[in-house]
Amino acid sequence: MNNLTRTFPSLFIISLPTLLGYLFFGISYGFIMQSIGMNLLTTLLFSAFVYGGSIQYMAIPWLVTPLPLFTMFFISILVNIRHVFYSMSLHSRFKELSWFKPWAIFTLSDETFTIWGLYPHLSSKSMVVVSTLHYFYWMGAGVLGHILASNVSFTLQGLDFVLTALFFSALLNRISDRKEQKYALQGLVISLLCFIVFPRLVALGVSLIVLVILALFQTNKEGTHE
Repeated sequence: MNNLTRTFPSLFIISLPTLLGYLFFGISYGFIMQSIGMNLLTTLLFSAFVYGGSIQYMAIPWLVTPLPLFTMFFISILVNIRHVFYSMSLHSRFKELSWFKPWAIFTLSDETFTIWGLYPHLSSKSMVVVSTLHYFYWMGAGVLGHILASNVSFTLQGLDFVLTALFFSALLNRISDRKEQKYALQGLVISLLCFIVFPRLVALGVSLIVLVILALFQTNKEGTHE
């Protein structure tokens, strides 16, 4: 406990970039949830149990006009399947966590995975502290956004574009990186083709399946060459 008390300030500093990002996107999420008539408890529960920014934004229209349950489940799995690979790469680190392991897996967000890579010297227990901070940042930001939307006059026009803007900026970042450029363009072309060829309801699922298969094939091919 004393060791944690000494290291907590440094872990909090490490988590600050995530806090700043989560504040914007989490508050925006809370605003949108309130705008479609969801109550504060629903916003809290979604953030607490789903804990996935992209899929939470994608699920907002589903709350208004639900899709078939299997379709929602299938899309959710495909959108977040990258976390399976995150966990696989951290398997040896997770072994050190004992009964903390399920919590570490549940709270393994993109941002937490990035910090695992940036700070390999941190102990696994320290990383659980960081992932827990991230979890409460996201949940708190969503609740804060919902409360603000309920009490402050604020126009929501264009706010629902926030996730699109996030993905677009991520795409531009990947395209500008020569090492990642090929994969970003592959994802863009395959997604466009799927939305042209298939009905909108299934295009997302098909494109994700194709991209996952392609990623596995390329990973295996690169591993063989090494």
